[in-house]
Amino acid sequence: MEEETVREDAIKKVLFNAIIDSSVGSLSDKEREVPLYKDVYHLLGTIKCVSLLAMKRNINEEIAVTAMLLHDISRLKDGSNKDHAIKSSEIAKEVLTNDGNFTEEEIGLITTAIKKHVKKDKIHSDFDELIKDADMLDGYLNDKNSIDSSLKNRLDKILTEVDL
Repeated sequence: MEEETVREDAIKKVLFNAIIDSSVGSLSDKEREVPLYKDVYHLLGTIKCVSLLAMKRNINEEIAVTAMLLHDISRLKDGSNKDHAIKSSEIAKEVLTNDGNFTEEEIGLITTAIKKHVKKDKIHSDFDELIKDADMLDGYLNDKNSIDSSLKNRLDKILTEVDL
């Protein structure tokens, strides 16, 4: 097994365990801001979107997938959208540091992108933009009416990039 696959698989297991813990936890879908099944479906979609965009933009796909696996992990754990980007970034830092297979530079890249993924009205690094765009593309593909009109230019740029 390649190193990249081992690292990615380890993070997938962390996410899987967070999903299992959330599904057997005390929060019902009524108590969550986003039902668990929608969060899981969104996470799976964003992984596919980030893979596509990373290949298209020639950005490290493994690091991008890792960021997407963890970008909403706090919502899985506590059911809240409030400050989820910051909380997910903190959880990601702990997970990636404990894993021991990611460099400080990679951890910084991933956690910064997670923290900034909700700031779609701002422009940041190419990697940060990749994570935001994958998140937005999945949102659009799941619900064409979910995109805020103020972000239409960003969406149009993404759709043009993938020839849609």
